Amino acid sequence: MFLVPENAAEQGALPAEMTISGRTYGAFDIRADGELLAGPVLVERAEEMDATLGSDDVDHLLRHQGEIPRAFGPGVVFAFFACRCPEEPEKVAYLNWDSERRSWLCYWTEPRLLSGKRIIVLHRKAE
Repeated sequence: MFLVPENAAEQGALPAEMTISGRTYGAFDIRADGELLAGPVLVERAEEMDATLGSDDVDHLLRHQGEIPRAFGPGVVFAFFACRCPEEPEKVAYLNWDSERRSWLCYWTEPRLLSGKRIIVLHRKAE
């Protein structure tokens, strides 16, 4: 697994976890050193990391987006490979920082189209 290091702030990397309105999430960079992965491999790797959060967590993060650490900003997406678009099940949800609106927005895409982005998957820790 590619857990973001505990001393991430010192390294200029991303936090290893974040607590958003009472829910604590572990943050995993799904790719090692920016490797390029096909869509099915991204989904498989997320499942191996137990990063299979659904629409409840997507909604939670959007409702409390002001609590998301600023380190997760432009250039980073949160991918939710278990949250599928009802009309197009091949598409998954992801949150992307919109600099113009200064907010996180939810989009749907095919996993393979995320290959050029820094993809963070989240695992909810026991409460």
